[in-house]
Parts: sequence; structure tokens; C-alpha cells
Amino acid sequence: MSNTLISLAHNAWNNAADFRTRRLRYLRFAYGNQWLDPSERDPRLSEARAAIESGTEPVTNNLIRPLLKTIVGRFRADNAESYRKKYPDDINLLSELDARALEEYLISGCAIQRVAPDTRSGVKAVYVDNINPSHFFINSYSDPRGSDITLIGVLHDMSIAEIISRFGRRDSRRIARIGKCFKDLSCAGASPMRHLGNGISESAGDFFIPAPGRHRVIELWTLDVVPNPKSSADIATRWTCRWLTPDGHVLDRLVSQSGSHPFAVKLYPLTDGAVHPFVEDLIDQQKSVNRLVSMINRMVAHSAKGVLTFPLDQLPSKYSLADISELWASFDGIIPIKHSGGTQPQQLIDNNVGQGVANILNIQMQLFQDISGVSTALMARDPGNAGSSLYHAQTENAVIALADILHSFSSFIAQRDRLLKSH
Repeated sequence: MSNTLISLAHNAWNNAADFRTRRLRYLRFAYGNQWLDPSERDPRLSEARAAIESGTEPVTNNLIRPLLKTIVGRFRADNAESYRKKYPDDINLLSELDARALEEYLISGCAIQRVAPDTRSGVKAVYVDNINPSHFFINSYSDPRGSDITLIGVLHDMSIAEIISRFGRRDSRRIARIGKCFKDLSCAGASPMRHLGNGISESAGDFFIPAPGRHRVIELWTLDVVPNPKSSADIATRWTCRWLTPDGHVLDRLVSQSGSHPFAVKLYPLTDGAVHPFVEDLIDQQKSVNRLVSMINRMVAHSAKGVLTFPLDQLPSKYSLADISELWASFDGIIPIKHSGGTQPQQLIDNNVGQGVANILNIQMQLFQDISGVSTALMARDPGNAGSSLYHAQTENAVIALADILHSFSSFIAQRDRLLKSH
């Protein structure tokens, strides 16, 4: 057993707890669930519940999702031909993987792929997999190139058959030990590592607990210092992988032959080691738009819309107000009234409802475009009266506004390609 290695992995996992919490919030906003933040009036209530209790129906006008689709679509359109040329025998469907990785990158500021030899469905090859950031851990680092990464890994959920196939080595005694280890873990219901008194707390949560019907296996890579084989007076470093059970048993150990760990990782922008993704900048504007649309809906619901005022002294004999209402709604109805110079029936319609709020909404929508850098031109919408040269200039400017994040993602792809070539 290796309690120290599990502690190292779990500490790295715990250090990213805030990132995982923020990522889930960004995901909610990206896919339209935008009223779950705590209410400023009462933090015990969500913004949706607080709005309902104040008499406002929360409305979501999701502006973030179309922007993400536009950027990913632009990336795919601009790179379709290059993918066909760069990866002629692509068994990994890299264009699809990279599109999804870019979407994750825009939402969470985190793109991760694992590149490693494997045998799947009887085919031995170098496979690329997108890694869910919720299953990923890494030491705190600040170099955008990742040169100061010393610990990195991912949590796997596997079936017992997959575990035995991968780590059993066709050794009956080894297979029996593996089976007993995971049976003991299942019977315990929780990892015994939680009671070692080494800083691992009950907040470990899904670091130890796998998806239902699966078993947790931890892939941990560390940059180890070892004696230099060419000089006894010198030292060298090498990447070593351990596959661990949640209670610290080492299922397998291997030394990297390529000189690197198998992960391509890019965090954006990693200023002072911090992650601030594209979607983060849009959330406050998105919330403002939702509040304004909800306010307009409420004002419209409570404004006069075709209400008829009918003076009682004008009510014809043998007619009731119900009769008048029915005739008023009929396209060929006739209502007899007395022309005595008195007050006549009148329909009330408020044509100016929420005009000021609507103007503010238009301003917010424009600010949303300015902050995102994704203009209507880039989204291929009608340019209105703009000429072709102006439309082209607007498109070019929009691409320039996104150049930083797109070039950053391109460096991630280049990092992945280097890993592919190293095998």
C-alpha cells in the first residue's frame, strides 16, 4: 500500500475544489440553467425562488450558448481541410474531439486530452481521449507551457472485467488479489483512507467513490528524481505512473518511455496560476438580460391590453355586459349605443409599456456582444445596411477579438500532436 501517494493525489484534488465548483456554475449558464445563484436578498434562496416569491416569473434568454456554437463552428469550418491533411488515417476522430475540447475550454478554461497506446476492440494504436476536468487533478503550477508540472493524474471508473484485463497479466493469483481488493472496498462502502488522520477529510466525496456499478482506479503520474545512469555524481528526473486503488494498493507501475506524462493540458489564461474562462466574462451581462426580460414580461402582464371601458348609461336595453363583451370580440359584431354626447366606449391599450426597460435591454445586448467579442457579423446574421466591405471588416475584427483564446487552444493541439508523434 502507498498512503503517501494517495495523499499527494488527494491533496491535488482538494486544491482544485473551487475550480470544480466554478466550472459547474459556468456549465449551468452555458446550457441555460441560469437562475440558481444565491439571491442577494436572501442567500438561502436561489435567484429563481426569490423572483417567484416577489411575483416575477424568471425568464431565461440564453445568449451564451449561441456564442459558443458560433466560435466552435468557426473553428471547425476554418480547420476542416487541415484536419484531413494532418491526420489522414485518424482513428480517434480528432476533429470531433477537438471541437468538444474547445467547447469545454471556452466554458471552463480547461482543455485536457490523454494520449497513450492501448488496445481497443482488438485494435492496438495510440488513442486520444478527452478528459473530464471533474476527474482530473494536477499540482499547482503557473507556467503556461506546463514546465513546472510535477504531479498529474485522472480518476477512472472501470468495470471489474476491465480492471482484471488491464492489470491481471493473466496471473491467477494476481487476479484473485485484485478481485479481493475491490470486493473489500465495495463491502467497506467508503475508502479506509478517510480514517488515516493524514489530512484526508470526509469532503473527499467523489475522489474515492465511483459511479454506480463501477470501481475507482486512480492514475497518478509523478516526476521523480533518480540517480543519473550516466553519472553517479549527478541526478536525473523521470515520469513514473502508478495505478492505485482508493485504499492505496498499487495495481501497476511503469516508467514513461517518451520522457513525458501522457496528458496534453491547457488552462486559460493561467495568469498568476488562475483560470478565467471566456464564459466567466459573460455571466453578469447574461444575468442582467434575464432580469430585464423578466421585468418586461411582468410589466406586459400587468398592463392594459384591449380592456374595454363601457359606460353603463350607454348599455342598450336587453343587452348585458356579457353580451357586449361577446360582440366586442366578434369580427363582425355590432353594438348599438345612444349618441347623446356622453362618454363613449373606449378600448385601453398601453403601447408604451416598458419602453425605458426595453431601451436598457438593447444596451445590455450590445454590451454582451462587445464583451464577448462575437459580433453579429461573425454569427452570420443580417448586416442590415452595412456594405460588403464593412461587413467583411466587422468579421475580421471579431476574429481578432477572439484570436488570443483560439491561438491558445491551437497551442494545446500542437502539444497533443507532439505527444502523438512521441509514440
